[in-house]
Amino acid sequence: MNTRLVSIIVPVYKVKESLLRKSIESILKQSYKNIQLLVVDDGSPDDSGRICDEYAGMDERMIVFHIENGGVSSARNYALDRVQGDYVLFVDSDDYIEEDCIEILVNTMQSTKADCVMCSAFRVDEVSMEKKGSTAVGSAENYMELDTEQAIARLCYMEQPYDGYDIGTVWGTLYKTAMIKDIRFNARMRIGEDFEYKFRVLQRCHEIVCIERKLYNYLICNQSAMRNGFDVKKIETVDEFEKIVKAGFENQAYLDGFKSRAVNIAIVILFMVPIQKHYKTYRDEIKQFIYAYRADVLKNPNTRKKLRVSLWVSYLGLDFTQRVFFMLGSKARG
Repeated sequence: MNTRLVSIIVPVYKVKESLLRKSIESILKQSYKNIQLLVVDDGSPDDSGRICDEYAGMDERMIVFHIENGGVSSARNYALDRVQGDYVLFVDSDDYIEEDCIEILVNTMQSTKADCVMCSAFRVDEVSMEKKGSTAVGSAENYMELDTEQAIARLCYMEQPYDGYDIGTVWGTLYKTAMIKDIRFNARMRIGEDFEYKFRVLQRCHEIVCIERKLYNYLICNQSAMRNGFDVKKIETVDEFEKIVKAGFENQAYLDGFKSRAVNIAIVILFMVPIQKHYKTYRDEIKQFIYAYRADVLKNPNTRKKLRVSLWVSYLGLDFTQRVFFMLGSKARG
């Protein structure tokens, strides 16, 4: 039996009780028993912290930390500083994992000698809790091996290995602690932080394995983030991307890929900002970043078609592009 210790990190903030309990129980009931569950209550104003303490009192493998609210990245970093396991797995507090998730990930890690192992995921509706899309489980024996450059390319251009994948997220991936021990999330980023973190991690990994099996359950929020109001702090993500791009990379392919994904995320952030005079300063800052690298991204033959179309349309103005986007979205929903 494999005796490697796996540290699972769960940041918690304002989670519906039924979802939080389901998430915690899915981890504590894993077929793989040698785990360290690090739950960080990120200053949650509801009963989330109390619920976590309740479970920790019943299972000594679970440790709860109560900290001042600093965001998901700060919470994850707090837990990373306290990891004792050979491997690390991130789970969001409103998601849950299949009972054999950790066992399969660890066994695959050992048999392939990979530096990190990714799995596919089911999409779960937050209201009905039904799994959406394909319900095919997939096979743990069917997997794809990637080297560093292949993995980074798939990350930057969002090329998914199998159905149900989201290669740009940190969850659904088992990491060797040695690969991430000194890498921390950028707490200034409120969107795109998973991509930026994983981009740095994958540069260290020589062997990356993507298995077809769906072992993670990702909760789909019915309300789009673009319609939940604008958070000024998300602008800081664009500032951080600018610093990274200007610093550059020795590998030109990495720089090209990073620019493509960063511009894509910048457009998403821009579309969250209302087209009103009050927000002009914020919008101009994001637009400046997009315009600065638009030509480079369009010249890149690997840039995704959807992004390429958006950038061509942007020559008519990004405000116009945003209006077209929402108009088409409204028609699709109608």
